[in-house]
Amino acid sequence: MFDLDIQSRILYWKNFREKLSTQPLEQRLWNISNFYWKAPISNQYYSQTDPVDKYPGPWQLVIDNFYDDLARALGMLYTITLCKKDYQTVVLGLYRDKLGSGDYNLVLVDSGKYVLNYDLELRVNNTYLLDDLVLVAMYDSKDLLEQTANEYTNSSY
Repeated sequence: MFDLDIQSRILYWKNFREKLSTQPLEQRLWNISNFYWKAPISNQYYSQTDPVDKYPGPWQLVIDNFYDDLARALGMLYTITLCKKDYQTVVLGLYRDKLGSGDYNLVLVDSGKYVLNYDLELRVNNTYLLDDLVLVAMYDSKDLLEQTANEYTNSSY
C-alpha cells in the first residue's frame, strides 16, 4: 500500500479494514501489527509532546504516508477502531523509559491485554513490558477520532 498513489492507498486501506473485520480478534491484531511494521519508517515527524489536535486523523495519515513510530501506532489504532468491531478499549499510550532515553508509542487493546507497536510481536498479557516505562499521556481511540472528525466529511473510506 505504501508505494501507491493517494487514492489507491485510501482504497487499499478501506479494503484491508473490510477484510480484517471477518477475522478473529488475535489474527486481526496480528495482521494489523504486521501490516504497519512493513511501512517505510521515516524520520520523526510527530512528537509525544505535540498537542493531540496536531496528530493526523486516519485519512490524513494515509495521505501523508509518513510513518515514524508514533504515526505507525496511530495507523494501528485507527485501523483497529475503524474495523467496526467492538472492543472494550483501544487506547494510545505514550510512554518514556525510566532512563528517559526512549519513547514508546503503544496501542493497548482490551485494557492492555494486547499490546501493539512495542516490537514486531503482538504482545498478549505482558504487563511487565510497562514496568520500566513511565506514562506520558494516554488517549482513547474515540477521543482521537473525534479530534479529527472534521478532517474529511466523507466517512465512506
